[in-house]
Parts: sequence; structure tokens; C-alpha cells
Amino acid sequence: MQYNHNNEDNNQIPVIEDVDFDIIDIINFIKKLPNRNGTSPDNINYKILKITLPSIAPFISEIFRISLDSGILPNIWKESLIIPLFKKGEKSNPENYRPIALTCAICRVMEMTLNKYIVQFLLDNNLFSNHQYGFIKKRSTTTQLITTLEDWYDAIMGKKNIDCIYIDFKKAFDSVPHDLLINKLYRIGIRGKILNWISSFLSNRIFRVKINNELSKPRNIKSGVPQGSVLGPLLFLIYINDLPDIIPNGIKIKLFADDVKVYVIHKTKNERIMLTNAIKIIEHWATKWKLNIAINKTYIIYLGKNNPKDQYKIFDTTINEVDSIRDLGIIIDNKLRFQEHVQKIIRAAYIKMNFVFKIIKSKSIKTWLTIYKSYIRPLLEYSPETWNPQLRSEVNKIEKCQKFFTKSLLRKCSLPYIPYFQRLEFLNIPTLENRRKTYDLVLAHKILHGYTHLKSENLFKISNRKNCYLLSKNQTSKSSNSFVNRVTKMWNVLTDELRTTKVTLSFKNKIKAILIQ
Repeated sequence: MQYNHNNEDNNQIPVIEDVDFDIIDIINFIKKLPNRNGTSPDNINYKILKITLPSIAPFISEIFRISLDSGILPNIWKESLIIPLFKKGEKSNPENYRPIALTCAICRVMEMTLNKYIVQFLLDNNLFSNHQYGFIKKRSTTTQLITTLEDWYDAIMGKKNIDCIYIDFKKAFDSVPHDLLINKLYRIGIRGKILNWISSFLSNRIFRVKINNELSKPRNIKSGVPQGSVLGPLLFLIYINDLPDIIPNGIKIKLFADDVKVYVIHKTKNERIMLTNAIKIIEHWATKWKLNIAINKTYIIYLGKNNPKDQYKIFDTTINEVDSIRDLGIIIDNKLRFQEHVQKIIRAAYIKMNFVFKIIKSKSIKTWLTIYKSYIRPLLEYSPETWNPQLRSEVNKIEKCQKFFTKSLLRKCSLPYIPYFQRLEFLNIPTLENRRKTYDLVLAHKILHGYTHLKSENLFKISNRKNCYLLSKNQTSKSSNSFVNRVTKMWNVLTDELRTTKVTLSFKNKIKAILIQ
């Protein structure tokens, strides 16, 4: 792969126009396809594709080369099968179904190759916005939430207030106009053969809906990035990438793909006016780039003591205030207590546990542990670094879920009752509290050693670079849940050897061993 530099408006800008289709890459990408008998719209069976892989990989590479050089895709590569997946509510209401899009297997492999090179090009040239956390290496929902929450804890400790607006773009991925997307791809440096191929990839696409064994008539897709495709998320990131650039100084913006929040930390009326101005700028941007804002799903949450709660409008409609909001899967309330989130995950865990105990009759300990680790425990451990409770009452409530499951497991396997901590030793699993401590320390390790997008100096004050001691912040009752405050206490009691361990997996294993003891 080669990057070129075009002189546009007297500025040297990096450009990517072509890629190589390495046979080893193709083999590795095909191995990543699902291990199932299901077929894609081109009727190519994944298993057969993998079995014949050594023989056909060179020919696939040649097909990709011809397709990219000509800028033409086979029409079958532009087809999608839509499988409606029921969510909840009335089954007769189409709004209660989530569309699962299946695209052509061979095309997906070519997309993987292009995606690899384009992402590397954007990373090498620092073209991704620092405020975008979706689908980018070293960035995640957790790192985005941590940066936001630490901002808010710092503001509250400084006796300031926060007004945060959550903006909902209506069917954002399906609404992107293809001509405007091509324009943005060109402006960011994606040109030549790659741009021509993507233009063909987007045009004249069709989909069919499949229910049981019945197929609908084909329908044309006139806008949007292809759902279910490999390139779709990347194309959307590029489309929305310039939004943070136009937000005025003093206003914070955080994105995870199409999830956008903007907030102001304020003490004065003038600072709140800046947020009003930012909303106007976002309105203009959305209108220009033809993304519709769902006004009824756009909300504001106010945080801080004695917040005056100014009203804000978007497209002349007052933004609805909420006391809590689901932010990237975590329920955040205006007191930053996370009690509502804890209640929600506990309720979900009990519902799932009662369900599996009702329908599964196994007496195998291994089977039950697999069920627990795969279907129950993850409900209690999504992004725990953002909400890990410090109140003993809440810690105990969460732990009771594991107590209930392990006790029921013994009964299901016709084993005698033993106390909780003996059960954990017998089953070789740690407490949920210790697992959350491990999550905290591992994320701190990644941040301090540069393995995430986050800059350690923006979160931690390090008193001794050699031994990596951390300085604590002043705390308030509302900042007791702060990731930085929690981690600082635990980090500084670790040995010098542990704090300076470079390899994350080695660090994690040592922490787990210590906590088990």
C-alpha cells in the first residue's frame, strides 16, 4: 500500500488510492467468517468456503484485483437479505423488529481488506476525530464514558454544574446520502480506485426480506451505508467525523458512531449561552448533511448542586429534561449514583437465572458454569469501570445474584449445601466484587501504559514516574464512584513490580491471584 500526497489549496494532504490483496490476509479474513452452514445472498456456504480455502484464495485475490481496478462489483455483491428479529411488544407491529442484514461472503472479505488499509491510513495520519470512540482500535464505550464522568466529577468537586444534551439522529446509518458521503471520502483523502469502488459498492443496492423460507420482492436502497456490511460503520464514522471540528471552544462533545452528546460545564450564564450556540451549529450541520434529528428522542440532563436548569431548544422545540438516561448501555442519573443501573442489571440477571433454571435439567457442574459465565455474569459486568459501586449495600445486592446462582447450582446437581465462599472455592470462581476490582485495575494499567486512546496525564496525577504512584483528588460524596478515585486507592498499595509490569495479561493474572488470596 502506498500513500500519495496531493496539493489541494496549497496544503499537502495524504491520499490513499489503491491497496494490495495479500493472499495471507484473504485466508485470515475468511477464517473469521462465521462457523455455520448458513449461506449469504450469493449462496456461497461459509463452511465450504473455509474447506476449499487453500485452493481458492489466489483466485479470490485475482477477482478482488479485477473488481478494484475496474471499479465494478458483481450485482449479487450488492444484495442483502434482511431477517427481522423480534424485540418486544406487539408482534404485528413492524417497529418491534430489529433488521439483521446478511451480505455476500466474498464481498465481505474484500471489504475487510479495504477496511484494514483505510483504517490504518486514517490512524497513521491522525484523521479520526479524537472525540469519536466508535469502532476504532483502543477506543470503546467504557473509555468514552470514563472521560465524560471524570469531567463531571471534577466539575462537581469544583462546585460547577453540567448541562448535557443527548442528540438522537433518526435512522442515521440509513439516511446518509451517497453523493455527500462520496464528497466526504474525497475530502478526507480516499480517492482513485478505492473511491470509485466504494461509489459502485453504494449504488444500485437491493434488499429482500426473508421470513422463514419466504423471500420478498427486491427493493432498491437509495441512501445510507449498507447495514450488515463491513465497511458500513467506517463509512459512517467518516461521514460524521467533521462534526466535532465545528463545536465552539468551551463545549465538550463525545461521539460513539451516531450517539452524540454535547455538554457545558458552567458557573455563569455566558457559559450556558455557548451551549445554545453549539445546538444552533449542530442544527445547521445536520440540515446541510441531511441527517434528521429526532427531537422527541433528544434529551437534556442537569447535574450539579443548585443548577439553574436553563431551557434549551432544538429546531425551536424545547428539549425534554430527564433525571436519568441510558448512555451507551449504562443508566446515568443526575446524582451520579448509578442505583437505577444497578437495580436494572440485577433484575435482568434474576429473570435470566429463573428462566434457565426452569428449562435446563442438566446435573453437570461444567454445563451450569458455562451457562453462568456466558449468559448471566455478563449482564452484571458490562462496563463496570464506569459504575462500580462503593456502597456496601449495593455491593451486597449484586453479590447476592452469584450467591443465588451457585446455591441453585448445587441443588440442581444434587450436591449438599456449603457456605458461599466455600462454594466459590469449590467452583473456582471469584466474587463479583473482586472481578470488578480487577476490571478497574486492568483499565488503569492500560491507560498508564498507553494501551488505550486515553492520555494518562488527563486522568491521573503521577507523583513518581519510576514507581508509578498516583496522587488522589479531593473527594465529595458524589465522586466516591469516580474511577480515578477508586483506582488510586488500590493502585498505590500494589508492589513496585506489579505497578511497572508492562504486559497487561501478565498484570491481570497477578491481580487475580492476589484477590483470590
